[in-house]
Amino acid sequence: PAALIPHLKLLKALGVQEAPSAQWLLDCLAHVASETRGRCLDVNHRAAVLQVLGLLHGLSLPADQAVVAVANKAGKLFVLAADGQLCEASRAVALTPGGGRLLGRIDSSQ
Repeated sequence: PAALIPHLKLLKALGVQEAPSAQWLLDCLAHVASETRGRCLDVNHRAAVLQVLGLLHGLSLPADQAVVAVANKAGKLFVLAADGQLCEASRAVALTPGGGRLLGRIDSSQ
């Protein structure tokens, strides 16, 4: 917010970042996945997960993309399933009228 601009130097000294890191976003997803394992997410958690996934998809630095790729291969990238639960992205399947396909990544085509 504009009101914090005069305090920008202090905020940066305290470790505040302009945008969350890829690892922090992945940790958020992992925390929600562990806290809700086997249960459907409520509407607030679903909205938060979608925001985190949107931020992860928008990462443009190669280092951030590498962190996401490693997490995906390790089964530590989670996506929202149709039943409202989180599932590993490497096991996610997109169902279409013609069948299904393994996504294994964040699908931004929708």
